[in-house]
Amino acid sequence: MNIAIILAGGTGTRIGGDVPKQYLEAGGRPVIRYCLDTCFDSEEIHAIQIVAEQCWRGLIEGHLPEGNREKWKGFSEPGETRQLSIWNALTDIAGYAGAEDIVFIHDAARPLLSVDLLHRCLQGVQGHDGVLPVLPMKD
Repeated sequence: MNIAIILAGGTGTRIGGDVPKQYLEAGGRPVIRYCLDTCFDSEEIHAIQIVAEQCWRGLIEGHLPEGNREKWKGFSEPGETRQLSIWNALTDIAGYAGAEDIVFIHDAARPLLSVDLLHRCLQGVQGHDGVLPVLPMKD
């Protein structure tokens, strides 16, 4: 099973304002919706766990795609750091994840996730402990 953990617990302090960037509107919908759509649309993702503050969960639930909704397994509490948020989600998915399952971690504030990139990551991790997509650097 391939499980996506969507990190949406950040507060967006660097961007300023009252609304974290993953909940800002872009193209008529919150930024988080873009990665949610990609994960829900991917046939390779079987379960989705979302890390989010309680106050944003209603907004997120209102933007979960109608199709494949059974993929959504629930919310996890954010931690004080990104690493602790990941830990909380990993602890929560331990109830339904197996040792051989693959966990894909994505920041909700990054809307450009594509089904193709997700597929390449899931293929690239085969035989390895982890994989990280990168782009070539330009000077």
